[in-house]
Formats: sequence, C-alpha cells, structure tokens
Amino acid sequence: MRKQSAFITNQYGFFLPYVMFITTLVFILVTSSVTIYKNDVQITYKLTEQIKTQTLMQMGYTKFKENVDGLENKTDTIEYMFPDGTVEITYIIKGKQEIQAQFFIKTNNTENQNQYNVTLFKDDKV
Repeated sequence: MRKQSAFITNQYGFFLPYVMFITTLVFILVTSSVTIYKNDVQITYKLTEQIKTQTLMQMGYTKFKENVDGLENKTDTIEYMFPDGTVEITYIIKGKQEIQAQFFIKTNNTENQNQYNVTLFKDDKV
C-alpha cells in the first residue's frame, strides 16, 4: 500500500498563510495604483484649467491693448467672451500714459475666478 502525502491528509492550513499574504499584497498594489491614477487625473484637470486661465489672460490682455486708444471713460468695466471662458477687465486711467487694470478670469469648466492686477502704459506695443 502506498503511503499518503502528509500535506494532503493533514488539514492544518498549510497554504492559508501564503494565500492570505499574496491576496493582501495584490490588494495593496491595486488600491495604491487606483489612488495614484485618481490623483494623476485630478492634477491633469487642474493643469489644463491653469493653462486655459493663462491663455484667457493673454487673449484678454492683447484685446484690451488693441482697444486702449478708444477708451473714453476714466474708469469702466469691459467684458470679453472667448470659447474657453470670459475675461472681465476693470480699468482706471491714472494719467496720460498709465492705466491700472484688474483682470477677472473665469473658465467655462470651473466656478473659480482668477484675478490679475496689471499696470499698462499706452506707449507699449502689443
């Protein structure tokens, strides 16, 4: 008669610690990968919003500089609509050459509003 193997007949849980260790290790790796991916998606979204905000700032600044000679009031608010958002410019003419402007920028995807303060001189080229 053949002798039976000890680990087949002995049911004291020989494989359970290894299975639990490997299962825990896989669970930790999957959880950390999902968390890293979620953070990367959030960082990418915020970075694209920042790029859109900077682009809107430059577009609004350029359009305002083109129209700076046609400003009639000493203080006023101008709003420019662009495909990615809106730029609202509140300006104060402080002299013959100096203009103090505040840019309020809002993108279409976010409710945050960014503000930039700029001093312009009419002599500067666009």
